[in-house]
Amino acid sequence: MAAVVENAATDAAVADATQAVADTTLEEAPKKPEIKIVKTTSDAPVVENACDEKWTSAELAAKCCDTMVAAGKLRATPAFIREDREAKLVKIFEGAKLDGAKVLACKNARELEVIIRNATEGEGWVDHVQSAMKTFLPADIQRVKVGTMETRGGGGAVAKLKRAIAGIKQLHRQKIELVRETAAILARLGKARGRSGDAGDFTYASFGDNGKLVLKLRAALGLRGKSYVCHDAECGDDDLPAILERGSLDPVGEYVKFDYMEGLVEEEHGNRTTDEVCAAAADGDPGAWLAGVRARIPDASVDLATINQGLHHIPPARLIPYLREVGRILRPGGVFLIREHDLDLDRARDRRRGCPVEVLDLAHSVFNAITGVTEAVERAEVRAFRPLSEWRAIVCGGAGLVDAMLEGLEEGDPTCDEMLAFYKPPLHPAVSEEENGHEVSCSETAAADGDVSEPPIVTLVKTLLSQIPAAAIGTLESLTGSLAGGLKALVPKLRELLLTTLPRMTGNAAVAGLEPSVSKYVGVAVDAVDLLRGLVAEAEVKDHLDVDVLHGEFFLIIPAIERKVRLRPDAASEAEKTLIRVVRDYMPALLLTATSATADGGGDETKTAVEPAAATDGDVRGSEVLAAVEQLATHVPGLLSPKTLRQSGFNLRQQAVLVGKFGGRDLASTAATLAGFLDRATWVVVRRELEGVAAAGGGLPTRDRLLGESRVGRAHAWHRVARAFLRSPRVRLEKKGKFALKVIGLGALVDLHDGVKAEVDAERRAGGGLSDEQVRDFVGRFLPSYEAYCPALYAAAAGSGVDAKPTLRLDVDTTRSPVGAVRGG
Repeated sequence: MAAVVENAATDAAVADATQAVADTTLEEAPKKPEIKIVKTTSDAPVVENACDEKWTSAELAAKCCDTMVAAGKLRATPAFIREDREAKLVKIFEGAKLDGAKVLACKNARELEVIIRNATEGEGWVDHVQSAMKTFLPADIQRVKVGTMETRGGGGAVAKLKRAIAGIKQLHRQKIELVRETAAILARLGKARGRSGDAGDFTYASFGDNGKLVLKLRAALGLRGKSYVCHDAECGDDDLPAILERGSLDPVGEYVKFDYMEGLVEEEHGNRTTDEVCAAAADGDPGAWLAGVRARIPDASVDLATINQGLHHIPPARLIPYLREVGRILRPGGVFLIREHDLDLDRARDRRRGCPVEVLDLAHSVFNAITGVTEAVERAEVRAFRPLSEWRAIVCGGAGLVDAMLEGLEEGDPTCDEMLAFYKPPLHPAVSEEENGHEVSCSETAAADGDVSEPPIVTLVKTLLSQIPAAAIGTLESLTGSLAGGLKALVPKLRELLLTTLPRMTGNAAVAGLEPSVSKYVGVAVDAVDLLRGLVAEAEVKDHLDVDVLHGEFFLIIPAIERKVRLRPDAASEAEKTLIRVVRDYMPALLLTATSATADGGGDETKTAVEPAAATDGDVRGSEVLAAVEQLATHVPGLLSPKTLRQSGFNLRQQAVLVGKFGGRDLASTAATLAGFLDRATWVVVRRELEGVAAAGGGLPTRDRLLGESRVGRAHAWHRVARAFLRSPRVRLEKKGKFALKVIGLGALVDLHDGVKAEVDAERRAGGGLSDEQVRDFVGRFLPSYEAYCPALYAAAAGSGVDAKPTLRLDVDTTRSPVGAVRGG
């Protein structure tokens, strides 16, 4: 069955669809362009249109539309179809800098096709544009054959991949737009931070999708609380479209059955039409299909409910019972947001808003064709479009809500799809003491962590992208410094060349007269470079680089296949299994660092990865590491700042490797990852060294301080932390890992690792003995106990002028066995 909520059809798809709509208004078609036909060697006709190299992008777009109209690929009436397409082409051509001169500069048709493909997103109408633009190439250029894979058409793997990528991009853009409109309306209603100003108490019910906006709203508004995902079917472990829609490998909320077509389109009912479906829905209890909602969602428990592009699909007899349920579950002050098309019943030419029913109907048919909806479902689908004024009256009357008179509209949407807001009065009820002091339980906040399954590669790449400005500044500083030094060193050499060498070699003393001019210009160049160096040195780098090139949905595909291979190997294909084996061996960052799914697919699907899955009483827990790091951050300012990694001295590639191995999506998951490398004995020493960093005010960790590449670095407290960490038996670099680290310039880490492991092996062969770190840990804990148990002794010693806290020196032999002790004061 088609999903309740469909992605809005693109402008182009709607424009193409409306070409089939008969229009009663006749307009004069534009004059057909001049066309001549020449023959290829294979007698296949080649259409060649005149092209002027002086044409601008706008003029080229107009000529392209003329050609498509003449070929029957674009309707001239109604006029807005041609105008819409031409305006779109102008933007595309201007963005690609495509004009008459660039067309004539193409060496073959494939070159022109690549230019247009790169400037568009795989829309169906692009093929018509390609065909029209090809005619502007000279006939001999069109005949040039380029060996390439055919990407057009619907059956090829490349074409399918391109459509899938375009679909994911469209889904991402739709989420961003819906969240923008939702956040704007909530802010205007004073609900952006929850009902009592605390974002943690916000309960959300998403109707008609797989929780499309849950994670996006949490990220945008910081909302936390329980979420209900009300849909016709629960998402399976390998349901990739549903996983991409919700943006998470794991569920983002509690599933509630919500199937408005229940009992209407099953096989036993045959191929019903829309009228038959609506008639069947009116028989019996029209509210029986809402049993799941009544059973799972308590009265007055929801702060926000949404249904996007879904009300018009609900059979009319079942619409009012649904709206009554919405009114039941909303708290006083709760908000109900809908997104619906604005049907234009008047078909008035001067009306700025509203969309004819033919356009809306065909837009749905186009969407169903693209998404593979069957003919039977298409025939039974309810499309009860209404003007927004009717939707306002129906929602207010059916749910007992108040119209907030707020709207959200996406600019340029040809289907006039608008978001409307309603609330359950009063808008701002008084908050009781019980509600004001309410603490959200673990079960309620569990779903708030549904985004834990976002692959760490997303956070990693975003982190690296945010550091590109700093890396560019650093490179520019290095280049300008080298250039300035080279120019300054060039001045005396030029003077010597012009004043001595050339006159002696040529016998022409006049050459020396060039020296003042040459020195002057070189001096100007030196001054210019020095000025540039000053500007670079004073440049301020933004903490984040706002580049919308990453869509988290892309990075969920591999983890979804991995889960299928792991939990349902019999259902996975050999290609999927091979892909996952390759990813595990060579690109593990594309997978999740932890998963909450158990072997049988059960368990708490929203459990976070803060604690290791197999933790026992003797294991180090992520919460312990997290507490130690947070405590250290109070003594080391800037430790948790995003700038710390950028200023650590590791380059971008090295940062990517280290974060991918030891990091996580946030501080808690990073602490959990680090805890997995530590045993209890090692953690005791590491924690002691971290306390030493805090006591010494050791500053931020840098490459030199951690790896000890200099004498100062080897003496630093952070170097002792790194050595203590590497002593863990759970930290071991294999040959392949060592080679990779050396390739990216981390040979010092390999050397440090090997040196520490050699010390550990020597101690093991010697049959025991304490390491330096263990000795310091023992003494640090042992001597203070005397002061605790013998305070009078310490007080008397201090009164006599004796050092109350002496130093204990332990002398050991090559086997690290004690050979004597000297107590110094």
